[in-house]
Amino acid sequence: MTTDSVASKERASYWRDLVSATFVELECEMAVPSQFSGSLRTMDLGDFHMTEVDAAPQLVRRTRRAISASTSDHFLLSLQTWGQGIILQDDRVALLRPGDFALYDSTRPYRLQFEEKFGQIVVQLPRKTVTERLIDADGLTAMQVDGSKGVGLLASNYIRNLHQQVGTIEELSSGRLKASAVDLLATAIAEQAGVKCLGTENQAILRRRVIAYVDQHLADHELSCRRIAEVHGISERQLRRAFEGQHTSLSDWIWLRRLEKAKRDLVDPLKAPLSITAIAYDLGYRDSAHFSRSFRSRFDCTPSAWRNDNLAVRK
Repeated sequence: MTTDSVASKERASYWRDLVSATFVELECEMAVPSQFSGSLRTMDLGDFHMTEVDAAPQLVRRTRRAISASTSDHFLLSLQTWGQGIILQDDRVALLRPGDFALYDSTRPYRLQFEEKFGQIVVQLPRKTVTERLIDADGLTAMQVDGSKGVGLLASNYIRNLHQQVGTIEELSSGRLKASAVDLLATAIAEQAGVKCLGTENQAILRRRVIAYVDQHLADHELSCRRIAEVHGISERQLRRAFEGQHTSLSDWIWLRRLEKAKRDLVDPLKAPLSITAIAYDLGYRDSAHFSRSFRSRFDCTPSAWRNDNLAVRK
């Protein structure tokens, strides 16, 4: 979809309608509306919506008025592919250069500023998908993740490659690839938050570091509050205090993340040869009966029913 086929005097209004229909209701301001040009190309991977944006300079606003009239409840992630962009939400500002990315929340006001022509890949993520991986997601918006090194570089390259190949991906593989993308993005965001604030340690930063560590060690049978406290050089009491006031305790959250991973693994074609017991054991469950009870309590079905029903649909 592009403004090239629209009359000059209609381009600004056409673009506003286009971006609002694609993302959420937005206000767009252009220096010279009649000379504006832009294009959008959206590709879907289940509920993972990826849109390539190439456009002229503009100021984009998500206002309280638009939010009050909206039913949208998701996060967006902008990955800069060329040019520069600025994301502002709450009191935070993220300057994005090529390869960098940042998260922002559609249910709170934000601004996007582009002083020059630019390109981005914008990913729309269901709120539950994000909050299950980032306990402090609301405090991690408009935080620039450096896409030139470390986990940020891995996540940035993964999203760009996934976007390029999404049209060729088999349905059997989409769930696994989507989950890997979100896990990698969450790890990069949590890790970057800790790096940026090093030297001004507080409980929010500690939580982000712990979350990143947990996601990287779900298969470790020894993963526990005691082990996590030792790795981070604090007492268990300090660790538990950092998670007070959250929706769930750290221990419960670890098992929740393991259950979510097990749910994906059970319908992963690459893990079809593995028994349910083996998958549970690989995620820290030593008792298959305990795993089955926990899985049923969380997802309202047994592991075997979930696996059989989904594998039957995919055949």
